[in-house]
Amino acid sequence: LTRASEYANSILSEFESATYVLANGPYYTSVTFNHIANIYGSPSSFSTDVEIANYTQANTTPNTDVKSLQDNLSVPCFATPIQVGVNDINQRITFQANSTYMRFNKGGSINGICWVSTERTLADTSNFPDSIYSANIRNYRSANSTSLANLLNAFLADIDQAGYQLHKFYGWPSIYIKDEFKVKNTIFGAKSPGIGSTGYGRLGPSVFVEGDADLSLQGVYLLGTVRLVDGDLPALGTNVTIYGNGVAVYGERHSQCFVASRDSNLRGVKLQITIPGTNRINQSGANYERNLDSNCIHILDSNGKYGLWDNRADTTGSRGATFKEFIGEMATGSFIYSGGYGSTYGGFTVDGHHHGFAGVFGDDCGSNEKGHGPDSISDVLSPLFLYRFNSYHDSFFQMADPPGSSNAIENKITYDSAVTLPANPGTRVAAWTDSQNNALNIYNFVYRRGIDVNTGNLVGGFGTGGSDYFYL
Repeated sequence: LTRASEYANSILSEFESATYVLANGPYYTSVTFNHIANIYGSPSSFSTDVEIANYTQANTTPNTDVKSLQDNLSVPCFATPIQVGVNDINQRITFQANSTYMRFNKGGSINGICWVSTERTLADTSNFPDSIYSANIRNYRSANSTSLANLLNAFLADIDQAGYQLHKFYGWPSIYIKDEFKVKNTIFGAKSPGIGSTGYGRLGPSVFVEGDADLSLQGVYLLGTVRLVDGDLPALGTNVTIYGNGVAVYGERHSQCFVASRDSNLRGVKLQITIPGTNRINQSGANYERNLDSNCIHILDSNGKYGLWDNRADTTGSRGATFKEFIGEMATGSFIYSGGYGSTYGGFTVDGHHHGFAGVFGDDCGSNEKGHGPDSISDVLSPLFLYRFNSYHDSFFQMADPPGSSNAIENKITYDSAVTLPANPGTRVAAWTDSQNNALNIYNFVYRRGIDVNTGNLVGGFGTGGSDYFYL
């Protein structure tokens, strides 16, 4: 893939496209595309025009057993090795889950591939060599391949000078995108429990937006979590201490966030994020069934089962994938277009057959349990400009209907009727008096249309039926 991309970069203009067909197996060299690049792995390994499995039942695996695809390298599988940063001047240590990335400078697509989780990459010593780990930790791998905590502790135990602190454990992006980009039939394995920051080089998203982008998500599988909590690190007898009570190190998460754009140099971007649901079956008049595997975002635990409401705070591998935020920090001045018709196709769908999110997010766990699922979006920086597509409804977060249902669950995640809606233009309030009142376990917000004169945040778009509010 590296040689092919380098050759295509040398002969194609930025407006031309190339299609790359990948063999199944391990990949651990990052690549950059300076043209439109469409990556095909093994789309046929994923179910397409099939209704989703009944994710509301215990021990339910998706129709496509994506954990098996990952563990057996049955699709193109990209490694996530550990890199260790040591700053001897400031005596700071960072752990980084450094995904083998693809950078798409001119847009494109991926279809039928997998990013292997940090823990699975560590365990698979046959297919992922020690050389992909940073030199300061690779020699500890062979004796500790079955336990991430043991690997990290073995390294920390050999720091023989007092004063060093472990500051962060975060993940690097799997893909960098600009322009129009489609993610289809793709598995994202869990990377890290902690959080990054621009001061340390990067936030921890799976998808990093480097320029204006139209991000389409269809058939996305969020597989599991990584858990490290107080007591797992550091090893007894080490001189290393944990900075800030482990707020950026400990936790149980899939990664810090799914998509973000902030770094130390990037200006604001325009991001359109949609779950378009263009695949459909069984036309009935003007209606179709759209609750298909290939249209949904699947929330899975570390065993490859759908995340369940009853397991949202589990500590033994059955917590559904979770994040600090689903949409992470965006560069100051960014625009986000979400919600409504363009996000989750609501019209012309047979009742009980809507697509969207399948499964339940786990509770977010940092250095402490949060008691609720991931925030829908970060509100760290301002100004931020939020727009909603004109449509039948106002919400980005929509749950897929299980097969055989007739709108048996609350399909669109909006807000708790007990919430006092925001009074001032451009502001937001938490959408739930108890965050766990919504079936998806997403901690979303109600926004009021207008401009917040204190922060500069702007909320635009159209409210359904003339409403001044929408939900993200």
